[in-house]
Amino acid sequence: MKIIAIIGCCNEKLSGHHQAKDLYIGDRFKKAYRYAKNLGIDTIFILSAKYGLIHEKTIIESYNLAYNDLSPLQKLQLSALARQQLNDLATQYNYDLQNDLFVVIASNSYVSIIDQDIKHIYTPIAGLKMDEALQHLDVLNSIDHKQSTTNDTLPQMFANLPESQLIVRDTLRSRIIRCIKSLIDIERIKHNHNSFRIEFRAGNIAQIMQLNKRIPAICNAMRAIMKELPNSRQTRNTIKHSSNLYIEYQIPANIEDINRIFDKLI
Repeated sequence: MKIIAIIGCCNEKLSGHHQAKDLYIGDRFKKAYRYAKNLGIDTIFILSAKYGLIHEKTIIESYNLAYNDLSPLQKLQLSALARQQLNDLATQYNYDLQNDLFVVIASNSYVSIIDQDIKHIYTPIAGLKMDEALQHLDVLNSIDHKQSTTNDTLPQMFANLPESQLIVRDTLRSRIIRCIKSLIDIERIKHNHNSFRIEFRAGNIAQIMQLNKRIPAICNAMRAIMKELPNSRQTRNTIKHSSNLYIEYQIPANIEDINRIFDKLI
């Protein structure tokens, strides 16, 4: 098993043109990069809000753009770009999305961009606040990964495990729900952030996410959302798991209500 690292970019950058690994100078990026090197990982990519997924030695020009600056549509476009790059780079850098382990050292927002096609993923700082992530990376970087057998060296131990013992991180439901949430966010802008109704078809979600063989999971996620959004309903009778499942959601005007509901689901 090969281990590949993907590190989230940061706001702090040098000016001018540099290799990606040298452009970013924020504390979290530096500590994340050190952690990847300490694990002995040779193939390191960086996930950039502007350039998508790039190899650490790619020369790029500095920029002033953060993930939080992107609109919902731009976030979807970035996800599509990064997913395409992830697949396109597989041959060049000799990795397998289904069999190799990806250590994604980034926030939840960045993890969600590229985890749709990755089967084995380890996310040591996802879900942590900035100060917590920095502290945890300090702990990880203090470990001798060649000698230690603690849980913090899980990626290193993965390399020696037989396939039958591999831990698979199942995030399919979360990915589907995040996709639907992004589509709702786009519609909210069109409706000037007022309450509105929107209908989704399972087959269309499958097409957007390139998950045509995972219709049951999409239907289950759509129904889970329906239960949490008051006054939402299935608009057509169909079998339980059908690409022709249509559900109409009642979207509240209050963005905090929407975020609370979807955070609970994810």
